Amino acid sequence: MFEKLRTRILEILEEMQLPAVEPVLREIPFAGRLGLALSNLFQVAREAKPDLGKKELKAYVAELATDIAGRLEKSGDFERVEAEKGYVNCFFRPGEFARDLAGKILSNGTDWGRGESIRGRVMVEYSQPNTHKAFHIGHVRNVALGAALVRCFRYAGRDTVAANYIGDIGSHVFKSLWILEKSNEWKKLRDAVSSDRGRGLGEIYAKAGSLLKESQELKDEVWDILKPLNEALEEFWEDDELIETLGVDPLTRRIALKEEDLFEKRPKNEINAIIDRLVEINPGLYNSALDAGKIEPGHSAEKYIAELEKILARPDFHEIWNRDKEVRSIAERWNSRDSDLVDLWKETREWSLDDFTRIYKELDAPFDDEAVFFESQVEEEGSEIVNDLEKQGIVTLSSGAQIVEIDKKLHAKFDEPEKDKYRVLVLVRADGASLYGAKDLALAKRKFESFEIEESIYIVGAEQKFYFQQVFQILRLMGFPQWENCFHLAYELVMLPGGKISSREGQVILYDDVYRELLGRALDVVEEKNPNLADEIKKNVSEDVARGALLYGMLRVDTNKKINFDFDEVLDFDGRSAPYIQYAATRASSILRKAVEKNVEIPHSVSRSDFQTEFEPVEIDLISMLGRFPRIVQKVVEDKKPIHLATYAYELAVAFSTFYHHCPVLTADAPVLTARLHLVRSVRITLEASLGLLGIPTPEVM
Repeated sequence: MFEKLRTRILEILEEMQLPAVEPVLREIPFAGRLGLALSNLFQVAREAKPDLGKKELKAYVAELATDIAGRLEKSGDFERVEAEKGYVNCFFRPGEFARDLAGKILSNGTDWGRGESIRGRVMVEYSQPNTHKAFHIGHVRNVALGAALVRCFRYAGRDTVAANYIGDIGSHVFKSLWILEKSNEWKKLRDAVSSDRGRGLGEIYAKAGSLLKESQELKDEVWDILKPLNEALEEFWEDDELIETLGVDPLTRRIALKEEDLFEKRPKNEINAIIDRLVEINPGLYNSALDAGKIEPGHSAEKYIAELEKILARPDFHEIWNRDKEVRSIAERWNSRDSDLVDLWKETREWSLDDFTRIYKELDAPFDDEAVFFESQVEEEGSEIVNDLEKQGIVTLSSGAQIVEIDKKLHAKFDEPEKDKYRVLVLVRADGASLYGAKDLALAKRKFESFEIEESIYIVGAEQKFYFQQVFQILRLMGFPQWENCFHLAYELVMLPGGKISSREGQVILYDDVYRELLGRALDVVEEKNPNLADEIKKNVSEDVARGALLYGMLRVDTNKKINFDFDEVLDFDGRSAPYIQYAATRASSILRKAVEKNVEIPHSVSRSDFQTEFEPVEIDLISMLGRFPRIVQKVVEDKKPIHLATYAYELAVAFSTFYHHCPVLTADAPVLTARLHLVRSVRITLEASLGLLGIPTPEVM
């Protein structure tokens, strides 16, 4: 009825020679009434007569509403049509509407409302985990969003590619390989199961983070001594003769004299190298000045030299101090493709991929094999693209790094006002390392050219919002028209009582731990509610409930809000949760089973004589809610917000619960009994379809 009414309104607008404004149709906000209201006549009126004043515009809207209502009334498709306060309310005949709706649902099953094929290919890139790191609960929000969007886009008729972009190289991998090789811990994991390997790699990465943090804290401690020591020796840092004798490089001298900031726009490895030189030079400078008679004993620098020497004398100083150098050595060996290191990377990388595959299967996350990309695949392509962009004048050199001055280039190419909006993106560092931007440009090029993508959706955390704005503008500079249809679906953090999830120091809540906890709690509830179920059925149901609780817990909150993941809330059978919705579906199944047990005939299809009864207000509300399902899926696709469907599934479950408590089914008289059985079956099917699009199973019993 929605599409039929929309089409007829567009025809009427054309007949009346009015602008072809897309009709905005909303459910009539009257409990117990079925219908749709045309709600944007003010927009039509403004476009038709933009010069009207406020009072004249209001009168013109009322005139349009009356005229359109009269034309719709003549069609005979509605119980009645009325113009009221600028709206056109179209009331449906409940029996006729319910018969048509239930007929569609029962004849198509969970495919009811599926859209026809639409031109234009879309790619949804989601998950993007890093190998050699644990899969934590925060990753699940990304997977839940991406998988739900893929299903909804496909349900709506879009040709949809489900893509993944796995980070299998980079600093996090080098840190893990450093510990793996250093301690031979990887050999212990060879015979472990997939989940233990994944956990083990996560622990190794966390250990690397902890050791490097200890190293950085030592460097910070030393820097706190070097700062006043540099000041105390300032006159000797200015002494050309002493400096020349010691062979001090100009940069280190400028840092010591505060002519340059050590930390401003300088990579971490360069900062540490300068600190290394200062640690070496300052004692030598002090002793040289002392030997030359240019400094007296008791000088203010003496105590800082003593503090520095005390730290340098620690037995473990050099081991702790040089850890970042060891990691850099791993990176250098990788760049030269050291065979032993590459072999270790390949084996341990495969462990991560096996674990990801297991988790995706448990979460029922769809991916197209040909669209699973790896960072290692696009590293070289990214460098080539950057070099090509440099030849085109889009990329420029800055202190050896290849950068894009985005605002400047947009101004030059498109004559846009030069603002400090998109700033500068570094694509390749001065040491030749390709950064994320270079690789993302290479990946986008693949998407557009090899997959013929017209719309590209990136599901990545909100902290990357500005970065993706920069990438999309560079794609624009590269001449890809698809840049306008690139969309970053940003989402906020998942929080637990311990705070934000981080994997560097081991402060993570692992997916496996959360899922096992949910599984144990779900099994307890199932055993309490239905102790007579067979053990195998209890196990299967608890798995369905645990997965539903986890995924719905991620999808019921809008992406612009943080999630405070609470086990009690997500497993609440009486709250806004997956178990509540699943229970409503099993209640519908129970009614249908009891009907069979009582030898009540359940028609497999709807006949013309069905629904010729009086309806209770709660029945009409339930029918209205059922009819919204296809539009809700379409709204998910338009807004890229699965929360619309998560909310709808809950509201449908609530409407069914209200119907269940107010409208007896199996004790009703024949005509009403048949109509209500049709509604129960329609609810079961629509709940299953809704949950299925969210990746949540619908058990038969609970």
